[in-house]
Amino acid sequence: MRERFRSSDYRFLIICLILAAACTWFCVRYYQRAFPEASIDFRVNREDAGSTAAKFLSDRGYRITGYRHAARFDFDDNAKTFLERELGLEQANRIMGSTVRLWHWSNRWFRPQQKEEFSVAVTPAGDIAAFEHQIPEAEARSSIPEAEARGAAENFLRAVMRRGPESLEFVEGSSLTRPARTDHVFTWKERAFNIKDSTYRIEVTVLGDEVGAYREYLKVPEQWLRDYQHLRSRNEAAGTVDSAAFLVLALGLLVWLMMSVRRGQVRWRIAILVGIVGAILSLLASWNEFPLSEFGYPTTDSYTSFVARLTFMNILIAAAWGAALLILTAAAEPLYREMLGRQISLGNLFRPAGLRTRGFFIGAVLGITLAAVSIAYQIAFYILASRVGAWAPAEVPYDNLLNTRFPWAFVLFMGFMPAVSEEFLFRMFAIPFLRKVLRSLWAAVVLAAFLWGFGHATYPTQPFFIRGVEVGVFGVAIGLIVLRWGILPALIWHYSVDAMYSALLLMRSHSLYFRLTGAASAGIMLLPAIVALAAYLRKRGFEPETGLTNDAETALLPVSSPAGAVEAPPAEIVSYSAWSMRRRIIAAAAFVAGLSFLLVPATRVDEHPRYRLSADEARAAAGRFLGQQGADPAVFRNVTAPQARWQGEDSLAGKYFLERRPVSWVASVFEKYRHIQGWSVRYFKELDKEEWQVVIHPETGRVTGFNHVLPEDRPGADIPAAKAIEIASSFAAAFGWDLGNTDLKETTSDKKKARRDYTLEWEARPGDIRNLDEARYRVRVQVAGDKVASVRNFWKLPEAYTRARTQENAVSISVFAAKIVA
Repeated sequence: MRERFRSSDYRFLIICLILAAACTWFCVRYYQRAFPEASIDFRVNREDAGSTAAKFLSDRGYRITGYRHAARFDFDDNAKTFLERELGLEQANRIMGSTVRLWHWSNRWFRPQQKEEFSVAVTPAGDIAAFEHQIPEAEARSSIPEAEARGAAENFLRAVMRRGPESLEFVEGSSLTRPARTDHVFTWKERAFNIKDSTYRIEVTVLGDEVGAYREYLKVPEQWLRDYQHLRSRNEAAGTVDSAAFLVLALGLLVWLMMSVRRGQVRWRIAILVGIVGAILSLLASWNEFPLSEFGYPTTDSYTSFVARLTFMNILIAAAWGAALLILTAAAEPLYREMLGRQISLGNLFRPAGLRTRGFFIGAVLGITLAAVSIAYQIAFYILASRVGAWAPAEVPYDNLLNTRFPWAFVLFMGFMPAVSEEFLFRMFAIPFLRKVLRSLWAAVVLAAFLWGFGHATYPTQPFFIRGVEVGVFGVAIGLIVLRWGILPALIWHYSVDAMYSALLLMRSHSLYFRLTGAASAGIMLLPAIVALAAYLRKRGFEPETGLTNDAETALLPVSSPAGAVEAPPAEIVSYSAWSMRRRIIAAAAFVAGLSFLLVPATRVDEHPRYRLSADEARAAAGRFLGQQGADPAVFRNVTAPQARWQGEDSLAGKYFLERRPVSWVASVFEKYRHIQGWSVRYFKELDKEEWQVVIHPETGRVTGFNHVLPEDRPGADIPAAKAIEIASSFAAAFGWDLGNTDLKETTSDKKKARRDYTLEWEARPGDIRNLDEARYRVRVQVAGDKVASVRNFWKLPEAYTRARTQENAVSISVFAAKIVA
């Protein structure tokens, strides 16, 4: 017998309609007040910016024909947050749109497996904010003196960038000697700019005799960044605690899944279907972002291998999402079926019979209403919270999803995935599971809600708990709604809200296609309600829910035995058969032969030095060194640990040597000039930038390297480069590194707030025994003020070798994929 609307249903629908209308009005009126946006005047779009960038390169004489082009929208988030917190949004918007050119379209032109490439950043107003011409370090160019190079940089600023050097204050310069040229980097700052100790920097790079790069950026004070990170650490700590609780819940889910499988309670069909839908949407969203992924293409790889790796990773991620949703559904559905027997089952919700029921229509309308209510709740919450000091960074009214092929695919994914994964885990599974564990329904609802809520604590909102409280409180309401009306309203609400936030930019776009597809993908959950209402009107009533509920599905499941499993026929007993003496002898001989390989002599690169000193002895040696440098180790916390230098550039140098010399030679070179093993002793203070790291030889106790990190505002001397070179040379000689047969290759000057630092790098001359072919032995010394702050030695490898060694091709990708599949 068909069901008709009852009088209580009409009252319910009228209340929902009024609530939805009132909340929608409230959201439209007050959304910007609760979630203010950064102001960006888009006078040029992505395509226009690309044309402007291409013309800039053409005017400089560069030819980009045959290059691939990729683009994306970028900004410096640290600079944005700094200006907002220090100046307020209104004043920050004025500065970010004029003085500080924060927003830009980044354009990149490249060729696969070629180092040379071009990049140009264009502001939304159509101005050039940065450009770079990357060339191989071995490419020959005419070298000019530093003074002439600085003159070329100033001419570029004046003639091309329309920046008069007289309005700038010179900050620092550096020179880098390449194999066939000398490069120079010069940095200025705006004289009239000083906001809370920040400076606006202008940097020009001269490659040989040609200007090869320009950029401008806001240099945020180091102490501010550390203070902000300290503030954010509370968010991260709250997120970490929540993650620990989440892991316990996830372990409970896996245990419950195994128990449900043994009892035969899992409905695999619906679990597999949910997993497949999630995997398909993940794969679609990943491939949709290919234009953005292409922006990060590494030119060391072939383009084919890049596409192959991206394809494989997208498939792997999609499979992981599908597997996760399958496991989650398989574990949560039996508990949901058990607790809410009178609700329409998960498997029947979106079947034609379920769509035509009264319960589905009421649940769908409630879910749509909840979407409007929850957004209004968020707006009201943050308007009130802002009055007592709550803060969140302004929204950026643009997203790179607009640069994808099908932006609506991302909206579908961002609506479906959080809705299904979070509602299944924190409502459909957590509430009934925690009720069993805690023996209290209220405790289960509240704990599940706030466990979900504080999963959002890492958002950049302050105070750290505000986002967890906001989401957790509404989570309690959603939990109660699920208990009364089932999981459907929660799914529709969650999808609608997340999809709407993702589609907001599409619906505000000037493109009719973006507006229509954004509205369709965000509002797709209206469709089931419309279908249910149409079926009601056409059939003059709803289909009965008989046979569609959780209780009906439970009744169809096979009854398990008291032991928890259906009895199986006894397995055939196979009698034990001992090995013959001949087999035993063969096995013993194979075992002995295998052990004998351990006796084969083999030379290892890391055989020496050995750890003959204990950690305490190494720490004592490091403490004595700190005392010699005028530092008191007693005022620091310290930790001592063994360090193996066989990663990064050391590993690459080892490979370079091993391709050219026997292992014994390589081992002796590292033992003599770059010890692989050592004790690393770190001295640090809580909430203080200053720290020391000292490396101790594990046999002799000699210091083989150290690094002293100082805050940028720590006072010190401001000495000329010649004096810094003298200090560094003397220290290196006393350290045991003779610089007599080396050339100074790199000199970098860095003007800090109250001192000047230098980074100096020497390279062994051709014919030096520490070199091998094109690998050059180098010593780097950093001088902070008039004190040496760091010394280290290493091998500088040819760029061509480094690029070749990091290259990936279709074969390497195929091997990697085969390993994962296996």
